[in-house]
Amino acid sequence: MPPKFSRARTCRLYGLGEELTLRSIVHEAHVFWLSNRLDRLNLNGRRLLVNELLQRTATDAAIASLAVLGAVPFAELTLHDIEVTETWFDVSDCPSRNIRDALVLRVWLPWFAANSAEILGGKLRQWLRSTNPYLARAALVLSVGFVHKTDQSHLEPVMRTVVHLPEWTNCRQNEVDSAIGWLLANLWPIEPALVQNWVSIHGSKLPRNAFRLAVGRMPTPTRNRLTIEWKSRRV
Repeated sequence: MPPKFSRARTCRLYGLGEELTLRSIVHEAHVFWLSNRLDRLNLNGRRLLVNELLQRTATDAAIASLAVLGAVPFAELTLHDIEVTETWFDVSDCPSRNIRDALVLRVWLPWFAANSAEILGGKLRQWLRSTNPYLARAALVLSVGFVHKTDQSHLEPVMRTVVHLPEWTNCRQNEVDSAIGWLLANLWPIEPALVQNWVSIHGSKLPRNAFRLAVGRMPTPTRNRLTIEWKSRRV
């Protein structure tokens, strides 16, 4: 029997990636699994497949891992495996943003969700305290993914990421700025006071597009007031 693919494996990317392209990659991976009967691999065979993927160059490995590991659940993945994929975000030929975002949401998100919140919190802190904008964005994208999960057992470390956001507001990296905006917008429905307070204090450091993302889901009076404050402080 072919493996059953969970609905979570075809979830939307919350506006963070090129969804049609990425769905095509995962669909092709489903076909690859079925045509090569990889669902019949034993544990050793699955481990060898993971090892082969992780030995490739960064971009090739990211795309292949997104396709294969993002197509079906891989309980065999270890923290070391995740840390190997982490190195793909810190090389000169770093994969494109949409591939990185998809890898975070389709491979990292299910893995961290299946492990303790302490592991997630440690990694989020590490990435946000680094000087690598690609890892900073990965932390923010992963946080957005957890905000949307029904099981909110890992939400506390995500909430703590907000503390580190001001450190990145002056980095002049568009992909980090936009991810800050997306995270704040997605946090608004569950922690409106936290988001409003953050934007009131730090919002003026955000460029226009990131600020618009951050306040986009707020009620019109609140959004208008914060926008006036943002404009006055940017002069």
